[in-house]
Amino acid sequence: MFVKNRNDTTEYTARGLGNWTDETEEGDEIEQFLALAPKCYMKIERNNPTGSIKAKGVRMTVTNKEKTSYEIIASILEQELMYPEEDKNQPLLLDNMVIAPNCMDSNYPYASMFTRYGTKILRAVLNKRKAIPFPQGNKRRRLVDGEVDRLYLKPCSDEPNPRYEGVYSRYE
Repeated sequence: MFVKNRNDTTEYTARGLGNWTDETEEGDEIEQFLALAPKCYMKIERNNPTGSIKAKGVRMTVTNKEKTSYEIIASILEQELMYPEEDKNQPLLLDNMVIAPNCMDSNYPYASMFTRYGTKILRAVLNKRKAIPFPQGNKRRRLVDGEVDRLYLKPCSDEPNPRYEGVYSRYE
């Protein structure tokens, strides 16, 4: 995902594996974006206010869609990134199904397939960046209620960087 200037007429999308794709319908815009991990995100669009979620390795069945509302995804970000010192809720478990051959022997090119059912834990993951701690104060602010419009991340370096100082000053 990347942000593009509205006046930029360059076509970045193309058909085929490995190319950028536009995941919004023609004329629609993403109003909110919640990213939990690489290849795991929820987008709220103007024409789809309930949002849609994509998570690598998880098929969005009716059951999984019921478990992944905006409120639930926002609360995962709150408990993992904003207030990590507090007690955590139960992890969000989604149904997962893997279809694979049961034989890797090249002598059997048409090996029978098997299906494995399991669960996948949906949680916030940061590998290359870390969350800038949310200021501790009298009031616990929430993403869900719109009290916080953005969470800030910074590179994993422990060196102080003035660019990231005071990003939450309006909430203090």
